[in-house]
Amino acid sequence: SIEFSTGTAPGPEVSGDVVINSGNAGLNAGSIKVIGSSHAAVAAGDSSADRSGSGGDLLIGAGSGSTGGDTTISAGAGSSELGGAVHVIAGMSESDQGGNVLVGGGATAAPNGLGGSVNILSGSALGDGDSGIVSIEAGASTQGSGGELQLQSGTGVEGSGGSVTVRSESSVA
Repeated sequence: SIEFSTGTAPGPEVSGDVVINSGNAGLNAGSIKVIGSSHAAVAAGDSSADRSGSGGDLLIGAGSGSTGGDTTISAGAGSSELGGAVHVIAGMSESDQGGNVLVGGGATAAPNGLGGSVNILSGSALGDGDSGIVSIEAGASTQGSGGELQLQSGTGVEGSGGSVTVRSESSVA
């Protein structure tokens, strides 16, 4: 096995960075692949400071170009059992607000451009089964108020504002 690591920093010091970089290119930039036969892990370091230290950031980003690179996070297919799940979960806080999860489409600066869409889709049933469920749910609270669910369309500065459409499709059969 090959291991890249920096030393552990004592006390309130900062440990070193490990950078693996595929270089920029005039045409197509190279890729970085982390592949494991059983597990592949990419993780940022923890902070041992009780209250003031920050854990390391984990950044996953694609490169820029005339067409920007894609970032794909996908779970594995199951040949005879369940397909793998994708979990995106913000961090818990023991003394303050928990972390946020933001999913957003890309902005455009083109005069008549269209900003990126955000699509949440359940899985289709290719056989006799039912398709998956899309569930959007605010969190519960044991002592305070439960979370709010807000559905809001966008403001149009010079054009009209967006609309909110809730529609149930009819059955084909």
